[in-house]
Amino acid sequence: MPFTIAPATWSTTQKTTIPDLLLRVYVDGGFSDPVHGREMFTPARLMARGLSILALDASGTVLGHILLATSASPERQVAQADEVESHLLAVDPGARGQGVGDALIESLEQHALAAGYHHIVLSTQPMMLAAHRLYRRHGFVRCPARDWSGGARRFLVYEKRDIKRA
Repeated sequence: MPFTIAPATWSTTQKTTIPDLLLRVYVDGGFSDPVHGREMFTPARLMARGLSILALDASGTVLGHILLATSASPERQVAQADEVESHLLAVDPGARGQGVGDALIESLEQHALAAGYHHIVLSTQPMMLAAHRLYRRHGFVRCPARDWSGGARRFLVYEKRDIKRA
């Protein structure tokens, strides 16, 4: 399945399809509470959080999403001053296994470098095993000293230091 990677334009269609994808992946997947998801995945909250990067098929359908949040983002979780955070990696279930997640992470790294950052940190839930494999494949390492909890959920932290240009 061919796809392209591009920053979100937040067109009228994307203002619906991006939150829909995040709700399907995070709420339907059991990773987020439905009420919390509906609050957090609004276009306004996502735009305030950082740069959304999308995987789009030839017709413009959103196949995947990742968000780059700088240390100045009000939604950052663990980023220090010299780090950006990766938030909300989501790949449509029908597009999994086709390189969408890999391409989104590679694009996130290049956007981080363009913004002057060389370190990326992210939080993930213990049961997100496929995501853990993806992060490790891209050189992210576990940083247990930075793990944290939010409400009843526990989050594992991964980081990648000294990212390079592709």
